[in-house]
Amino acid sequence: MKAAIALAEHRPQQIAELLTPAAPYVMASKAPQLAGRASLALGQWQQAVSDFAPGLKYRGVGLEEGSIGNLQGPDYSMCLLGTARAQAQFDRAAAVKSYQQLLDIWKNADADFIPAQEARRELTALTAPGK
Repeated sequence: MKAAIALAEHRPQQIAELLTPAAPYVMASKAPQLAGRASLALGQWQQAVSDFAPGLKYRGVGLEEGSIGNLQGPDYSMCLLGTARAQAQFDRAAAVKSYQQLLDIWKNADADFIPAQEARRELTALTAPGK
């Protein structure tokens, strides 16, 4: 929780230390997503890809609170979005592949789903002629 607050307050440099206690629970926590987002904010593209990797590897294992207790809620798509954003800074082909994979997952998303809108816009910019 403290790491999420620090990220929301634009203090990404504190995230690694705040997530240290969550290290043993990486499969069932939002730690990969938070660490990756912090690395993106710091412009550490390769590190962001590494940070998001557990969220991609352990697809759908993250825990989420629900009205009936803990539910399985996938963080996979948000880690894939972060990975694509990081890859766009150093490996355009990998980024395009990640964005396409993500948009395939979100093909039936509501039209006003902001992450899907952003992913489409970012992919279009990445594949525009002259890039």
